[in-house]
Amino acid sequence: NTILTPTGKSMWRATVARYGLCDAAGKPLFRDENIVELGQKSGVVLDRLVDEILRLNKMDKESQDELRKNSGSGQSAAPSLT
Repeated sequence: NTILTPTGKSMWRATVARYGLCDAAGKPLFRDENIVELGQKSGVVLDRLVDEILRLNKMDKESQDELRKNSGSGQSAAPSLT
């Protein structure tokens, strides 16, 4: 069996999942040493998890657009992720 080392987008997704997923008490589900293994999981599943993490933390494109719209100053209310 060949073990693939995730790079680029898969590592970014794995890192977001590592820091964004927790149990009901707020305890992280993963640790730093789990990032490479997470990056080897299904990209489709990681994409869904990351999309939800970003949405819940108001870091998705729609939330960023809403913040900009409501800021009133025309300046970005938060740094863009896209």
